[in-house]
Amino acid sequence: MTAEKILEIARSQIGIKEQPPNSNNVKFNTAYYDRTVSGGGYAWCAVFIWWVFQQAGAAQLYYGGKKTAYCPTLASYHRGQAVSGDYRPGDVVFFNFNGKENAQHVGICESWDGRCITTIDGNTAPTNEANGGAVMRRRRAKKYIVGAYRPGYQGQVKPDAPASGVTEERKAAGAAKALDKSLAGTYVVTAESGLHIRSGAGAGKASMAVLPKGTRVQNYGYYTEVSGVAWLYVQATHRGVRYTGFCSGQYLSKV
Repeated sequence: MTAEKILEIARSQIGIKEQPPNSNNVKFNTAYYDRTVSGGGYAWCAVFIWWVFQQAGAAQLYYGGKKTAYCPTLASYHRGQAVSGDYRPGDVVFFNFNGKENAQHVGICESWDGRCITTIDGNTAPTNEANGGAVMRRRRAKKYIVGAYRPGYQGQVKPDAPASGVTEERKAAGAAKALDKSLAGTYVVTAESGLHIRSGAGAGKASMAVLPKGTRVQNYGYYTEVSGVAWLYVQATHRGVRYTGFCSGQYLSKV
């Protein structure tokens, strides 16, 4: 199972709402409880995540194939897979909107730019992030994140262990504006003089580093087009620093 498959299923549900409003009567709860339910005791943000993994045939990646509709229980169970600060598409991300540390809400990461995270959530809305009654794509500041875990997807690129020499991480300030999953993959720098990895898309953006020719970078399908050129949002490690930023697609070759 891949992260992109999970996101594909989650995206297909955007716009679905509980009916009537404020009832928690929604198809995800019906599947979870094997009956129609309603009332305040059936909040369903975690149930939505459970449903997505069930539909993907990857039930084991959510609470070991068991059921829980309680975010703190889910977060505790997966603490061995916890990630922080390096969020990737498909990560299961926990939030609290009241300034506390407990997991109040949960969604699936679609993108992360170092400052804000975009997730697909159930039971949310702009007017009530944690109990809004709809499946939506939401973009939130990192201050609301209280935890995350990375399911064991097939083919995922594991982050460098401390023994690899990575001592620092630097992330671009800008966020990618588009997704094309056909772009996802590993690329190699082809420019003879090296290639800038920048804090935003475009040659005018600040350079974070110059990656030498032959450096491998990873892209998950996210990019921003500038003057007809796709600037890929990539991750690369150079001289002990893991960079996440933008590189011109003109000087990258997919491998």
